[in-house]
Amino acid sequence: MIKNTEYGNMVKGIFILVLITFLVMGGLYPTAYLMGAGDTAYSFSVYFVAAEGLSITLLYWRWYKKSNNLAKDMFNNSEMRKAARSCAVRYLLLSIGITLGIAAVALLVTFLNLIFVGISQIYSFTSVLSEWLIGNITLWLLMWYFGLPNRVLGRY
Repeated sequence: MIKNTEYGNMVKGIFILVLITFLVMGGLYPTAYLMGAGDTAYSFSVYFVAAEGLSITLLYWRWYKKSNNLAKDMFNNSEMRKAARSCAVRYLLLSIGITLGIAAVALLVTFLNLIFVGISQIYSFTSVLSEWLIGNITLWLLMWYFGLPNRVLGRY
């Protein structure tokens, strides 16, 4: 049904990115208790992890649409892949920068005790950087190998 459509891989890629974000959030809950951080630290980190996951997902969606539109004017599959990968580098660097900025804001708020006082800095550091690392690695794998547009792969 969905795999032979123009945006089939985009739907699968977005599903994978949302799933990864929820898995990271689910893994942070027991980590908060093991580190002695508690419910407040977990609920604090969920906002920043969700913001990172949302930004990564939106950038994947934007990259997919852009590389799919670029491939409409090309006839050679190797040219299509080259154009998609050159766009992927730009969007991946943008994703790394945006998510690192979100992580920096979370760490700054925690280290300076601006909003939440008494939250473990180590827990805050590991929670936002785990989504930064796992989310951007997943984004790279999707953009480079598994989530290329069907038009680029020659299936549509």
